[in-house]
Amino acid sequence: MMIVLLHVSAPVRDQWHVMATANWLVSAIFDSFGRAGVPLFVMISGALLLPKKEEWRIFYKKRFSRILLPMFFWSFIFALLWQWQLGEKKSIVQLIFKIIAGPTYYHLWYFYMLLGIYIATPFLRVLVQNLNKKQLELLILLWIVFRFVLPGTFGQLSIWFNFDMSIGIQQNFPDLYLGYFILGYYLHQHGLPFKLKNGGLWFIIVTIIQMIASAAIYNKAGAYQELMILPYSITVLFQALFFYSWMQNLKTTTTPKWMTIISVSSFGIYLIHPLIIEGLRIGIGKYHLDAKIADTLFSIPITWLTTFCLSAISVLLLLKIPFLKKLVS
Repeated sequence: MMIVLLHVSAPVRDQWHVMATANWLVSAIFDSFGRAGVPLFVMISGALLLPKKEEWRIFYKKRFSRILLPMFFWSFIFALLWQWQLGEKKSIVQLIFKIIAGPTYYHLWYFYMLLGIYIATPFLRVLVQNLNKKQLELLILLWIVFRFVLPGTFGQLSIWFNFDMSIGIQQNFPDLYLGYFILGYYLHQHGLPFKLKNGGLWFIIVTIIQMIASAAIYNKAGAYQELMILPYSITVLFQALFFYSWMQNLKTTTTPKWMTIISVSSFGIYLIHPLIIEGLRIGIGKYHLDAKIADTLFSIPITWLTTFCLSAISVLLLLKIPFLKKLVS
């Protein structure tokens, strides 16, 4: 749901130079609430995959057989959509090479990141399962310092004091999402290293801080800056931490049916929702729906909920068709 919200609101947020200030601020608020979506995806994957003891051949066969078919299918579908949007014509061979070269649509980068994580997983299992709690905490602390604290500090210095600085290890420290992957494993095994009540409330507080900081930077720089909302922002890290902790500590004896449905269809929703967004934007005749049709306070939540529900329905229908099921699960 977070990622759908992000992709619905981001096009409005990117129009900061032409949007009315109030409408733009509302879009930035919605955008902020969606920013932890991908880190949470990766953290949950780490929590589920890294504790297992599994022969690497079995792991690779199982995971790659599940991801490669939907990756190539949806990359091809969205390559055709991208062609249509740009008015280009490419051959099948050119499209295949485009898929190999990288994502064919804005959300499909996730496949390529996930492939890298899957390749590393058997080796990361050996690492994390043989580190004690203190060693894991040190590894995560170093990742936070070099991937969040230093880039964030230098970015703020650049904006507020026009002081450009960076260090090589900060720019080339091991991959950002591998850290989120390991963080998910740590939280699953040990929980937060400090007591936290009301993780959901803290998520909202951090999101508000993120919005205020983004507005202050926007006012200072005279243009919208993504420093506070990118995956290596310290605010996004804490959003993911607090939301994960909140979900981890929920006291439920049974899982609500709607949550089970979302869980089963979440990957498919991620894959298909840009098609729904584009379909709603084009509409039928004079009737269409997107985040720009009215005041963003109303248009964004309406477009978001409509997109999410139509995506979920589409995925649930596809899951009932045996030969299409593998494309969305």
